[in-house]
Amino acid sequence: FGAGKERNLGAEELAEAPRTHFSDPDVCKLALCGLSPLELLRGTKSVSDVYRVLGPEYRLRAPDAAERAEWAGLSQRDRDSYGYEHELREVLERLVAECDRRIARGHERMERVTQALPWTPEEVAEREDLERREEEALVLAQALGEAGDVDGAQEAVLRAEGTQRLQRDLERKHCPEASEEVCEISGLLVSVEEIAKGQDLAGRQYKGWKRIREKLEELREQNPPPASRRSNSRGGYRERERDHRGGYR
Repeated sequence: FGAGKERNLGAEELAEAPRTHFSDPDVCKLALCGLSPLELLRGTKSVSDVYRVLGPEYRLRAPDAAERAEWAGLSQRDRDSYGYEHELREVLERLVAECDRRIARGHERMERVTQALPWTPEEVAEREDLERREEEALVLAQALGEAGDVDGAQEAVLRAEGTQRLQRDLERKHCPEASEEVCEISGLLVSVEEIAKGQDLAGRQYKGWKRIREKLEELREQNPPPASRRSNSRGGYRERERDHRGGYR
């Protein structure tokens, strides 16, 4: 009997506990609408972009299953009245703008790194000499080959290849090749080696920024309106959000 009474008391206490709602001020409305940039990029270098947009004190909780279900059960018209999807779009627009600025800075850096250096008269003369020696070695290789001197022809070919390598070294000195490339999705500088192996597509930051850009495109097509519901039984969303964490505008 005692155990049953305890169970009954637990049920009564549960019934008396205040119900949460997706519009409560401590619920992350970004996550409610399907994407939390903070959760996607937490623990990466890109999280600084998120905090610049949301504010350093952003500490809202993810909605629970019941809150998500209640939100999902609304008609699109009712969801539009809250303006949450409109605000998610605004956040993502600012985030992507931050990332695009980083991409532009990365390209500027790569241009400086790979900028061609001027040739000195001595280097021009060296390049011309190498080109001449290469041509002479190839002509000699052809002549020796036609004369049946296979060993001599091979030796001449090796000399031509050696001068070619010297020319490439000289060219690289004046037109350096970048060891990194700018990722057009995340703005990160990724090594050429990682790109060749496909490792640049496997990182959390690439996947996170890709999801952010995809969601933004969805919202641009949807074009959700600003909030028309300025207040409800729990208070206006914008006012409560500002009280909770200072806002992200």
